[in-house]
Amino acid sequence: MSNWVYTTENRIFTIIEARTTKAIGAKYPDLFFTRDPEPDSATNHFPTVYLNFRSTEDGNTLVNEEIEFIDSNVVVEVTGGKSQGQNGTRQVAFEVVEQFKKLGYTVSLPRVIVTGNDTNQLVFEADRQIGGGDSLG
Repeated sequence: MSNWVYTTENRIFTIIEARTTKAIGAKYPDLFFTRDPEPDSATNHFPTVYLNFRSTEDGNTLVNEEIEFIDSNVVVEVTGGKSQGQNGTRQVAFEVVEQFKKLGYTVSLPRVIVTGNDTNQLVFEADRQIGGGDSLG
């Protein structure tokens, strides 16, 4: 995987985190974004937004000299605690969906996964092809 892919993923993470926090951070002051599937419990807050990037390079020449675009696929898990309830978790998830849409992603409808008595979770996927000349805003 090239440095361009990692740099692009980091930029997307930063944009989604900043824009979502700006939009709803006042209502959810403990809103926490991570790329770690199991963040340290000392830093795990609710709601937590986990972005799992599964990007691939595509359009390589036969000698792998040039990458034409990235197939960017992100699985997003929004986990809320008892204090947010399912409506709060849903509000956070739909705000994250809106931010991905603003970056040109196609987004699947979030599905509810109940993870226990104290937590609830919504999961969705965001997909987009990103070319070398594309802007991420």
